[in-house]
Amino acid sequence: MKIFRLFICLFATILNVSACSPDEYEQANIELSPVYVLTNLIGTSPPYKVTIYEETKKMMVWQDDKKVLGYRMLNYGDGSEDDNYQISFVAVKDDVYYEYNVLGTVSSGKGQMFVQALAEDGMTPVGDPVIYTMDITEDEMFIEK
Repeated sequence: MKIFRLFICLFATILNVSACSPDEYEQANIELSPVYVLTNLIGTSPPYKVTIYEETKKMMVWQDDKKVLGYRMLNYGDGSEDDNYQISFVAVKDDVYYEYNVLGTVSSGKGQMFVQALAEDGMTPVGDPVIYTMDITEDEMFIEK
């Protein structure tokens, strides 16, 4: 009887070990990308958060902690230095153009964002600009390659 129990235990162990071999997983097609994250926005109807993806030229605007709108960016310029943030671009969504200028200081992490609606030509200002004050941080997030 002891031999039978030993045989069952040995068989169960071999079966268990062979069944637990690691599977091959497909490598994720992602990489870390630098981003600017704008939070604590104060102004007229401020968004919850804005994320500016430098490499992919995209901007994500969180209306709240769940609703996100994506914009593609044109004419992206980043004149940021060690002490200051200076970012400008035109964001486009559904053929509506908005000019963004983000200015701030690295040491305080504070800044301002100027948003100007543009006419269909993408160049002529329409109405008054909206000005937000906010916190600016640099971060890295995963993006698809």
